[in-house]
Amino acid sequence: MREKNNFSVVILAAGLSERMGMPKMFLKWHNLTFIENIVEGYSKFGCKEIIIVLNERDKLQFENLNLSGRGIITVINEHIDYGRFYSLKLGLSTLSDAGNCFINNVDSPFAELTILSSMSQLVNNDNYVVSVFQKRKGHPVLINKKIVNDILSEKDFSLNINVFLKKYNCSLCNVHTEKIFVNINTIEDLKIFYKIYNET
Repeated sequence: MREKNNFSVVILAAGLSERMGMPKMFLKWHNLTFIENIVEGYSKFGCKEIIIVLNERDKLQFENLNLSGRGIITVINEHIDYGRFYSLKLGLSTLSDAGNCFINNVDSPFAELTILSSMSQLVNNDNYVVSVFQKRKGHPVLINKKIVNDILSEKDFSLNINVFLKKYNCSLCNVHTEKIFVNINTIEDLKIFYKIYNET
């Protein structure tokens, strides 16, 4: 059994959510915001550090949430035009130790303990892990220490995270739910999400 405190997570939440019209991290699911649901999931799993990459606009509203005492570190991305890879680099750069690290998008409020635990059992020094349902890949992604260091060393901020990962071995973690596909970008996406998952 792997020690859970060898794992951290970077939550990517720096986007302006222009198509949504409001910050996606503050959307509600089960009476909590998306970011609160995600943090709760990784806290229960036992991540030693929870890194949240924000933009300056959303910083104050985020600070009004009750998320203290959970090992949370916030990072402000002042160059959101650089894209998600740059946000990921910023988040990883704050880790106290470049160990295994989950990558979680803020518009997917599910961080289920069974999935995180299953993924943690598959990661090693030669791979990264992706959750899969019915042969289709989803989120989150779990990268190892070598990949963390390689991302930190990369000078090209414009890279696509998925393209960057293609040069590494990938292990697939079969999961029990299609929730890993949730990707909410618009109000219509949100309505569909609430309809499927019985949220009003």
